[in-house]
Amino acid sequence: MFNKLSEPVLEDKGDGFAKHTINFEKSTKIISVNGGYIAAAMLRTVKAICDDTPANMSIQFIKRVAAGEAKIETEMVRISSSQVALFQVSLFQKGFLAAISQIWTFQECVAPSVHTGSMPVVPHPDEMQSIESIIAKRMPKAPFWEAFEQRHINFLDMGKRKNPTPRSLRWMRHKDGVGEDRFSKASAVLPIVDVLGVPAALNVLGPTSNIVKASTLNLNIQYFDISSIDGWLLGDAYAECINGRLLSFRVQVWSISGSLVCQGIGQMFTGGQAVDQTINDQVEQ
Repeated sequence: MFNKLSEPVLEDKGDGFAKHTINFEKSTKIISVNGGYIAAAMLRTVKAICDDTPANMSIQFIKRVAAGEAKIETEMVRISSSQVALFQVSLFQKGFLAAISQIWTFQECVAPSVHTGSMPVVPHPDEMQSIESIIAKRMPKAPFWEAFEQRHINFLDMGKRKNPTPRSLRWMRHKDGVGEDRFSKASAVLPIVDVLGVPAALNVLGPTSNIVKASTLNLNIQYFDISSIDGWLLGDAYAECINGRLLSFRVQVWSISGSLVCQGIGQMFTGGQAVDQTINDQVEQ
């Protein structure tokens, strides 16, 4: 279950702080442990101190995290009279700080969720072929992908259209399900947010671009209707720009019922040789 891949074990707890250990399995890896799984583990440590609803999460990735054991320290920084709270969460591996996050929570209200956007019009996942049936021989080998069912709306765009769009639009579902509590649901979208920036860029730059090995520097997630998560999630990502070695992207995640679950922005470091052109340059060609 997704819970198993991102559930830290409580080691110590006090007034406004907690310490956890987590063992990242190999199935959380792409090159190193996926940033979404790191973020998910860090978010879930807050549950030991606070049972409110996640509202916002920002995270800075300082070092790549390998499969294996890591330590997480969580501290309540602020709680206000309006019942919002701020937590700082730090993840260490082999004694080195690998990621640091700030997380806001709030006491869930009963007011209806209102947003001005609408879910993209796409086929229902039950009406689509699985990605395995389309490109079985060319499926990514990373264990990370084995945890998801996928239905790609624009997978075959990669570098082939005359006027390509730097967008990745796909249905994703955790094969082994997601827990029912708010922190389990909120953490379930994080691997999806983190992983879609690169495919969006590849739709313009082509599958052989060196950004395929990009690593995430930071993410910021704003949560909306977490309670609507039920099975399939639609990820809609745009790669805004590549400038030298930096890739910027934004993602919205929608539930199968059409509710906006969250939106996020992030930045990746492509490493190695700088990409020759910005995405905007290539779209204009």
